[in-house]
Amino acid sequence: MQKPCEGHWNAAKNVLRYLKGTQELGLKYSKVRDLKLIGYIDSDFDGDKEKGVLSSRYAMSLGLTAISWRS
Repeated sequence: MQKPCEGHWNAAKNVLRYLKGTQELGLKYSKVRDLKLIGYIDSDFDGDKEKGVLSSRYAMSLGLTAISWRS
């Protein structure tokens, strides 16, 4: 934050462009009685244990709504 370089400014502008272009997208949360945080994870070696390349994916949901994921 004290000495941002050009790469930092470019990244910040990319984030702002993305946010501007996706304003109509969002997550809808509705009131539910049983609000549970649930997580799923999967990882493997992409079928090649010798190279040792581990691949991981996860999904998190709060109630019926996904709140975080990576694939």
